[in-house]
This record gives sequence, structure tokens and C-alpha cells, in this order.
Amino acid sequence: MRQDMEFSIPGRPKQVLERCRDPEVARARAASDPTLAAEVTELGGPVDGGAFLVYAVTGRLPESWIPARVAAAMPAQVQVSRREAWFLADDGGAHAQVDIDLGAIPATRIRAAARLAPRGPQDSALIYRLDLDVSVPLLGSAIERAVLGRLAAALEREAEVIRGA
Repeated sequence: MRQDMEFSIPGRPKQVLERCRDPEVARARAASDPTLAAEVTELGGPVDGGAFLVYAVTGRLPESWIPARVAAAMPAQVQVSRREAWFLADDGGAHAQVDIDLGAIPATRIRAAARLAPRGPQDSALIYRLDLDVSVPLLGSAIERAVLGRLAAALEREAEVIRGA
């Protein structure tokens, strides 16, 4: 199942990423969804490998994000983590390699990508694409809908933080 999200952010892509390197902004992004109890585990840039910004968070996967029948079979505290390595592009935009680990959700594969595209003279579009595949008979699509919806809401809260920074 695929989820595409787009958020309008003030500033050109490089300016947006510079704001996101601020430790206070990074902490506010991590705290924007209190159910995740996320903490910043990596923040920096430019870094070896050419990334302009690296942002990583780890939190716990709330049981409310997944169907009760699946949650009952999982460990009590499941960690979820996300790492974004942002690279500036020649066209004035930026793209990110995004790695998301959903911990112990069974038979789960997630692919993610992000980009910042210039929109007008002083705005950018922050675009995320998430592809989640849960290969569990009968429950896979329910897990996909629930988790993607919650991830999208969490990313929207983070976009609000970035927008206000």
C-alpha cells in the first residue's frame, strides 16, 4: 500500500534543511507526536558521503497503531526508527534516502523516499512517499492502512514544526 504526502514549507530547500539542522527544531520534530516518545539519535551535516543533513529518531511503536490481534502477539515495547540522509540537488531541490524500521511488526517491508522541491520564490514542497507491504494473511491490509495512516499523521505534525521554525 502506498501513501504520498505533500506539505508546503516556507523557504527554499537548502534553507529548510538548514533550519532542520538546528537541535531545537530536531527535538521539536521528534516530540511532535507524543505517542511515539521519540528521541533524536543522530543529527548533523554536512557529513561524509555528501549528505547535507542527517536526521534520525527512535521511539516506541504504540499498540494503537496496529490491530489488537497483531499487537497481542508482539513484544510489549516495539521500537520504531527513521533515518533521513538529505542531499542537495543541482536543480535547487533536495532528496533524502529514508530508512524506516517498524520493529517487530511481522512480515513487514517498508520503502520510503522524500524530497524538497522549490515552489515559487520563497516556498518548498516537502514530499514523502511511503510503500508498506505486510505479508500477513487476512490482517496485512488492515495493518498497512492503520500504520500508514499513523505515519502520515506523524509526518504532518513534523511538517508543522518545520513550517513554524
